Amino acid sequence: HSHARRLRSGSYVPLRSTTDVETDTKSNRRLSSPSSLLNGEVRISRRRTSLTVAEAGLQARRRSLAYADLMAVFYPPNMMSQPTVTDTPFEDASWEGVADVELDQRSVANWEPTLEKAIRSIVSIKAQCVRSFDTETSGTYNATGFVVDATAGLILSNRHVVNPAPIVAQAVFANYEEVELQPVYRDPVHDFGFFRFDPSKLRFMTPEAIRLAPHKAKVGMEIRVVGNDAGEKLSILAGTLARLDRAAPEYGVGEYNDFNTFYLQAASGTSGGSSGSPVLDIYGDAVALNAGGSNRAASSFYLPLSRIVRALNLVRHGQPVPRGTIQAEFEHLPYDELRRLGLNMTIETKMRETFPASQGMLA
Repeated sequence: HSHARRLRSGSYVPLRSTTDVETDTKSNRRLSSPSSLLNGEVRISRRRTSLTVAEAGLQARRRSLAYADLMAVFYPPNMMSQPTVTDTPFEDASWEGVADVELDQRSVANWEPTLEKAIRSIVSIKAQCVRSFDTETSGTYNATGFVVDATAGLILSNRHVVNPAPIVAQAVFANYEEVELQPVYRDPVHDFGFFRFDPSKLRFMTPEAIRLAPHKAKVGMEIRVVGNDAGEKLSILAGTLARLDRAAPEYGVGEYNDFNTFYLQAASGTSGGSSGSPVLDIYGDAVALNAGGSNRAASSFYLPLSRIVRALNLVRHGQPVPRGTIQAEFEHLPYDELRRLGLNMTIETKMRETFPASQGMLA
């Protein structure tokens, strides 16, 4: 037929046969079947009522999501090419006004390259004390040390590792090369000493000296204690410096005990074998020397490096280390307790003004 019939929507379509309409309704799920004829007109009824624009958009969204889920089944995404968290920047280059500055990743402090470099200079020490002497007993033990002068072959460790008694010791480097160690200095009071080795005996690696930086120690500094903790040859323990003025630890009657010095303290949980480990900052400098720890808590105690730097400069040049004593042991007390012991307020005021960071005095 050449004429058109009006539908409910108000549009006009050419009139087709009933068979054609039924075929269309089967292919289009929005139309219903069978069709109804009324006064020669073809009326097509819909299954659902008319939809708003929002409802139509929601249905389209659901269809698109269903299609995406279906495609994901037959065409799995390439997971290897998906961007990771590190590939997606959280801030753009204009953050904090650095839009025109090209950042160099090598200039940003990172623990991974720092530890990779430092490990080459840290050694595991195997020692045997052949005779009891002073406060040390005979026997074998493991400890840690680190290179402080690669040219002269000097290794720093604790006094109770270098040992005042006669010992036989070897250093095991990161690549398991072993060299003989010879004790060259033991401090008579503080817990540090030096070994010497022959650098020419190392054939397959060249260690670099770890720089001593006692001035960098600050409360709240993040640190790493790297050494032969619990006899594992290499362990990396994390911590944060909490105190710089702790009293020297007491290990008991008949044992070696340091005195007349402050110790640093952090909860790094060190154990046997880590004596002599360097306490490193994120730049690879040693800020302290690990000396001991608590058996009842995770507290670890580190010896400051100020006296060690002085002794190292003398030992490096083959000079004796002059020492003296006043035959007295001092104790650091807070101002409140000193006031009860008779401290004059005028002296306290002057000391607080001169040393504002100090919390007490020696008594």
